[in-house]
Amino acid sequence: MSRHEPLRMYSKKLFEEDGFTLTDLYKHNLPRCGMHIYHYSFDDPPMQGVLKYGGRVRPDELRAMELVKQYTSVPVSQQAADFDPEFTVSEGAFCMTYIPGKSLESCWSTLTSDVKQQVCLQIWDYIQQWQKIPKPDSLPDHFLCLAAGSNSPDILLADSSSHARFDSPLRSHGEILTRIFARYCENNGGKDLWPLLPHTRKTISLFTHADLAPRNILFNEKSNQIGIIDWENAGWYPDYWEFIKIFKPTSDPVECDWQRYMEATAPSTWKSPEAKEILAAINVARGVLIGG
Repeated sequence: MSRHEPLRMYSKKLFEEDGFTLTDLYKHNLPRCGMHIYHYSFDDPPMQGVLKYGGRVRPDELRAMELVKQYTSVPVSQQAADFDPEFTVSEGAFCMTYIPGKSLESCWSTLTSDVKQQVCLQIWDYIQQWQKIPKPDSLPDHFLCLAAGSNSPDILLADSSSHARFDSPLRSHGEILTRIFARYCENNGGKDLWPLLPHTRKTISLFTHADLAPRNILFNEKSNQIGIIDWENAGWYPDYWEFIKIFKPTSDPVECDWQRYMEATAPSTWKSPEAKEILAAINVARGVLIGG
């Protein structure tokens, strides 16, 4: 397969027509989700990797993985050398290297308590590493943005149902809180949220994965090591953003138990009353925006 075929080459059908074997890696591979993810392999010459394509696939994810690879020891995929990425205004596609392991979502219940604790300590170590990634000089006025400078599609900030995003970068913590409150009011929330938000907190902008959950963590049973995937929402956010995303409300028993271990192993900063107040305020907004 040529490195310079048009974007249409990035589909399950065309890969299979060229002799690749594909395995579904994402249980939500449906058009409405805007994303498809497959493990691909080829016998001669031998190669394997991950194919990702769809409307939610943007250059920011590749840039995020490049930064994590450059500045940290976190196991992360990289762009596959065999294929160039392709992007249009409405969709994108790229191939990346394969990280072996099972999703933490699928194997969490089989792990011992000691291994669960070890895994969560490793996650917190990785978070502390990527929070030190320096913001590029090309993004001096972006307090909150994705890794390549795009605006975040987070539901707290933009309408995820239509993928509508705010028109310009959020340049300060104050602008972020104003945007969250505006979204809350747009969806019939009252004025009760405004005084709950962390207006007086001295907040800095740090690199953030922004979607850490068991489904996005790979566990290698042979080495007891983990890898992190799905960097599409990664970028620079307020320093508490990783915390509020990890501990978002959920009814999933695996994620609830994982959160329990993450809380037990968390750095002291995220066990403070202030951290709990921030999480409570954001959850008020989530309750209106998501309906949970």
